[in-house]
Amino acid sequence: LGQTSGHSQGNLLITTQNGEFLGLDLGDQYPRGVHLHKFTPKSIRSRLVYGVKTRHGTGPKNPIGTPYPPYPEVSGNGINYYKWSNDNSTYTELGGVVEGKNSFTVVFAGEHYQGRSLENSRVGKNLNDPRNIGLVRVRKDFESIRYSSPNVVPDSMMLTKGIVETGGFYGFRGKWQKQRNTGVVWLTDYPTIGFANVSRVKAVGLKNGTIAVLWEAWEPKNYIDTYAMRIGHAGRILKGPVRLGSAVRLSRSADPLVIGNTVYLVSGHKAERKLEVTVLKFK
Repeated sequence: LGQTSGHSQGNLLITTQNGEFLGLDLGDQYPRGVHLHKFTPKSIRSRLVYGVKTRHGTGPKNPIGTPYPPYPEVSGNGINYYKWSNDNSTYTELGGVVEGKNSFTVVFAGEHYQGRSLENSRVGKNLNDPRNIGLVRVRKDFESIRYSSPNVVPDSMMLTKGIVETGGFYGFRGKWQKQRNTGVVWLTDYPTIGFANVSRVKAVGLKNGTIAVLWEAWEPKNYIDTYAMRIGHAGRILKGPVRLGSAVRLSRSADPLVIGNTVYLVSGHKAERKLEVTVLKFK
């Protein structure tokens, strides 16, 4: 059926209530950002739901030797950027996708500065701005919504309200790629990188119709603590954040198991060389 995204830097797959497969992946190109996919035996229908910023080339020529002009609008701090890019970083982690009655709620950890996620000057490292938990609530028939460009998210696809942000980046061959985000709801507000960053975020649907969100808080290189909250599908916080403590650790890729309103986590204990099961009961 063809590729999902160019360089998938993270992905997950669920089954929907009607037995279809719904996929989510994190593409660094074609398009660039969090990409939602609906699979049938004969087709794949996809839409971008959240775009990310881009680090441009620091020399005038791309890897195949084509020269491009300077990009002064995003240059600074002793770094000169040029109007081409080949950025494999996405500055984002996937959290999960939860099916509702008429929507899919997508949860992720992303970098933003004053609500802006497409600011191409705020790059240079894998972590540049504090990572917080973001959410978009997407119509179930998202694949039927028309779009003007693969990197543009239209308002009509979203059931949440958030900052409308426009931007773009110059691609590998110097072509300008328009970007647009809309409908993003931020659930956490860590102010600086040194204070805390969201990592290993998980989002799962509970039997009571709400969503459990779990995450670890990190300094740039050091673990701080583990937290949980319970939210509605549109992002309203119903309970939390609640500190779970360092005894509850989350892996980068393992999926939680949900039975009713109880969440089960399996993690490895490195020092004792064993697997541990953590049980979290949500009311």
